[in-house]
Amino acid sequence: MSDNFNYPAGNPAHHPGIIPGAIGDGVTPANDKAPEIYTDNTVSEVKPKDITNNYNVSHKYKAILHVHDASKWDNALTSAKTIYDILGIQNVHLVFLATGDAVKTLIDKDKANTDFMDSIKASLAYNNEDNVVDILALASSGAEFKACGESLAEYKIDAPKLFNYVNIVPTAAVELIVKQNQGYAYLLY
Repeated sequence: MSDNFNYPAGNPAHHPGIIPGAIGDGVTPANDKAPEIYTDNTVSEVKPKDITNNYNVSHKYKAILHVHDASKWDNALTSAKTIYDILGIQNVHLVFLATGDAVKTLIDKDKANTDFMDSIKASLAYNNEDNVVDILALASSGAEFKACGESLAEYKIDAPKLFNYVNIVPTAAVELIVKQNQGYAYLLY
């Protein structure tokens, strides 16, 4: 190729976000203006606008938050709170789908025996009490929590060990296909 752009490994045709020739050979932005640069002195001058004005808050939004790693619960729960804050809890239906070791966060410690909990303790590093409290609050607010049956089987977790508000789906793949065909936005964590 004639431009100086370093393409990612593999065939550039497999990277649809990259347009060959769009970078390099002295191409400049269409408006020929340099981007504005913010410094410590100018950041305070930028006033945040009311972000709710950008969204139709009378619309019912729905999203499935796929948590595939126990370490990602913090991010997913923070995103859910932000979504509710911006769009309004009454305007959003959230479904959390736990797969992989993220299903372990949905274990109710009061229902699982000590030997079982000790056997998976190392993988519960991200199962902190704050997450459990946030999950309970979100479930009480109408968010759904689902666990992948295949992941539960992989970790030898049976349904009675989970919180009461967790529903089990046979496989995450089918649940994701169904929800996306029902119009749910897909968010991966």
